[in-house]
Amino acid sequence: MHLMLITKVSGYVDTPIPKKCGTCEYLVDGKYCRNSTVRTDPQVKTDSSTGRKLVSAADGCCNEWNPGKRGRREELLRGESK
Repeated sequence: MHLMLITKVSGYVDTPIPKKCGTCEYLVDGKYCRNSTVRTDPQVKTDSSTGRKLVSAADGCCNEWNPGKRGRREELLRGESK
């Protein structure tokens, strides 16, 4: 059983959901988030060597999700975009 933790600051979750970090414009280098709200969220893991916030491209997402070009393409492929 996977317990879902939703952070209080950014609403980040690290569990499979339809929208995900991998389709968000804020994802950098496939594992870091550059969104200002996520960067200030103390519950989101920080990479000790870079100081950047680590997120799961495959399973993570937050309240700040913005599809950008990556997400819009994936929505079109799934037939969800209008």
